[in-house]
Amino acid sequence: MKLLGKEMTRGGQFLVLVIIAGSFLGGRLAYNTFFPKKAKIVVVTTKATGLPPLAYDKNANAPFRNIPEFNTQASMEGPEIRGELMGWNAQMGIMYAIGGKQTSVGSLAQELNLNVRLDVQNSCAKQAEDLYGFAEALHSGEANPSKGCHFIGWMGDGCPNYLAGLNTRLKKDFGDEYVAQILTFGGASFGEDKWLLKPKYVKDARGSLTCTVIRDGDWNIAVMKCQQNGWDINYDNGTYDPKKVNFVSAPNDDYMEAAKFYVSGQKVTLKIVRNGKLTDKDTTISCTGVATWFPGDLVAVKEKGGLVTAASTADYGSQMGNAIIFIKKWAQDNRKLVENLIEAIGKGGDQVKSHNEALQIACKVSQLVYADNNMTEEDYSKAYIGYDFDDEDGNTVKIGGSRVFNLADVAAYIGISGSDKYKTVYNTFGNICKESYPELLKEFPSYDEVTDWSYFKAVYLRNKSLMGTASKPQFASNDQIKEVVGDRSYSIEFETGSANIRPSSFVILDNVANQITVADNLLVEVAGHTDNTGNPSANITLSKARADAVRHYILSKTDSENPDRIRSKGYGAGVPIADNSTSDGRQKNRRVEIKLGRK
Repeated sequence: MKLLGKEMTRGGQFLVLVIIAGSFLGGRLAYNTFFPKKAKIVVVTTKATGLPPLAYDKNANAPFRNIPEFNTQASMEGPEIRGELMGWNAQMGIMYAIGGKQTSVGSLAQELNLNVRLDVQNSCAKQAEDLYGFAEALHSGEANPSKGCHFIGWMGDGCPNYLAGLNTRLKKDFGDEYVAQILTFGGASFGEDKWLLKPKYVKDARGSLTCTVIRDGDWNIAVMKCQQNGWDINYDNGTYDPKKVNFVSAPNDDYMEAAKFYVSGQKVTLKIVRNGKLTDKDTTISCTGVATWFPGDLVAVKEKGGLVTAASTADYGSQMGNAIIFIKKWAQDNRKLVENLIEAIGKGGDQVKSHNEALQIACKVSQLVYADNNMTEEDYSKAYIGYDFDDEDGNTVKIGGSRVFNLADVAAYIGISGSDKYKTVYNTFGNICKESYPELLKEFPSYDEVTDWSYFKAVYLRNKSLMGTASKPQFASNDQIKEVVGDRSYSIEFETGSANIRPSSFVILDNVANQITVADNLLVEVAGHTDNTGNPSANITLSKARADAVRHYILSKTDSENPDRIRSKGYGAGVPIADNSTSDGRQKNRRVEIKLGRK
């Protein structure tokens, strides 16, 4: 999963999960009160030095907390709480909070009277199976089942598909109160998931062929990039359309195999599609890109190279949160324990955000829990922060990249403070998969069914005056787009001669706003254009007013607290894209362009 050498990806194991859960799951793909006595806490005295590990977290300022004793098991009297985590660096806050495979001396878990055990589980299917087994034992009368696990960590953008099948089965067999629910987040992918393409295809990927796990989160990145540029996608993965963006399934639906397939240069034979019709002709071609995640990105660029990053979760910073998922019934019956675990994870994230020493102990715990002999503590640290790799052709690709959440970050992500970004993410990617492959995903669970923020809200209110600051992208009014990620023209309808947007265009702009919410690390420019009829000065004024109207509409739907991120400009008739001497050309020139890019 998130570890080098593991046998299957999140998406690959979805295929097994279909059999286990009896329903389609997509996602990364695809699928998936006992109160102990106060513990005596012993801590290791350590001094904090240096800056926060990530520049993104430069304002993190949590008071330094003494480092827990690494993997020194504390004597705990409470019930054991078992968590199954795939190897993912976004969980560094959890690693710090526990201090070892089990609650360690001096850890946040000990301080909050939590008897936690962490296990690595890189099979999405097994995670779902163990949640189901836990619910089954709970339903049969066990108050704290020894079977399965209490919680798992999963990819937020994949949850609509993963939980579609799992919750259908849980409700059918045990009832609505046994569904799986997201109760908090531990962090997010921050660059490690990416779409890599040969440089010639970055500005226009039509005609390219990418190896990936179809309907996995990395595939989601590619789809989002295509939508932002108006590139049509060929969803028939056994064919090749030179006018569309094409994908081929990774061997064994494994993200590492996707990278290796690109490296091998192996060719595939596909039926050619022209003008939307399947021909009787074949083409035999090699892949020109790969969508994968760490360490697949490193394998692709180190062993072959010739790629650059078309888009990644460093651009789409809201896409892939690390969702912590429990069975609803157990959480309701053990509210205090759940709230304490949420608090420990958030405070652990604050320590990792603020202090390199905390990150280092979290890396040490990660090496222990994930048990990957190919990864050292230093490797985990580098992969968490991210680093540049230059191939022999001079292409630079940033490898890895994760971030952790503190309580303030989670509050900002789920709408406790600000807009509910995760609700946008959940519905956006659920609909992408549903619309792309309706025969596989007819419906996905409602947002309200799969989330319950009441536990987090209780923790938030208790700690509001003490919690750290939320990290967020910083934009200044003089920032300029230096590298374009998305650039698309939209036919937005306005009232004649005015900047009033007609309601018929709201659906288009709502979809654009969702994309901008997901791509929260990118600058946005809204550009208004007219044809060449009328007064040139008046055309510039009108185009600017219309661009402003679109900007204000998008701000109302996204991050209005950061207005410098989205700017507008009117160009009048100065930048035509078609011949103004024809009616069709003038219609094409009357447009609004929305550009997203890295500053």
